Amino acid sequence: MLRDEAANLRFGGFYVTTSLFLTPDARVYDDASATFASISPSRPLSWKARQLGAVEVALRVSHVDLSDDDIRGGTASALMSGVNWYWNRYVRMQFNLGYTHASGGPRPGDAAVLQARFDLLI
Repeated sequence: MLRDEAANLRFGGFYVTTSLFLTPDARVYDDASATFASISPSRPLSWKARQLGAVEVALRVSHVDLSDDDIRGGTASALMSGVNWYWNRYVRMQFNLGYTHASGGPRPGDAAVLQARFDLLI
């Protein structure tokens, strides 16, 4: 069976994420640009002043279905948790732990994810 190259394929997916600051900080939403502003900790990291910066914990659930018509990409679901540590407005460390399950596609299976990242924001 040959598929029309111009055929419209539909792949679906979603994600839901939530986060909570453990420090007295918050994400500020800008209605005009419909975006969240950068995090600027109310108490930037300082060992001398015993200030931790901003600490945020997060959780995300996601699902994607990559099958339609003659394309059999399968599905994948993931659960990710993380900690974001904002030292100041320009430095952030992220730590993530997660689990993904893929099925119905060419490479079904499970994967565990452990990730750390150091960001310099400008």
